[in-house]
Amino acid sequence: MTTDLTTLAAALRASPFLGQSGSAADPWADAHAALSAMRTLGADWNGIGVPAPAPLLVDHAFRLAGWLEGRCLGPPARIVAGVTGSVIFKWQACGGAGLEVEVVAPFAGELTVF
Repeated sequence: MTTDLTTLAAALRASPFLGQSGSAADPWADAHAALSAMRTLGADWNGIGVPAPAPLLVDHAFRLAGWLEGRCLGPPARIVAGVTGSVIFKWQACGGAGLEVEVVAPFAGELTVF
């Protein structure tokens, strides 16, 4: 499902996915570190031909992280590079429920709840 940022923020506020990670002083530190590390990925970074996220896409993922953080939303449990060169924010809740926001293009993402 594609969604705008206001709808995304409302969904996250009402969800069980807002647990804190990172340090108490900066709960978003791990997320920022993961995004910074993505800038160092090269082509075929995983050995099976997966492209690295484009620098412009990582820039937009940083903007999304800043936007979420600025609205006092909890950081994702993980941020990973997707197999199509995307950037994926993953939140997890008890019982196996999860939420992913996949940044697939500048100003575009996909929201998955499972």
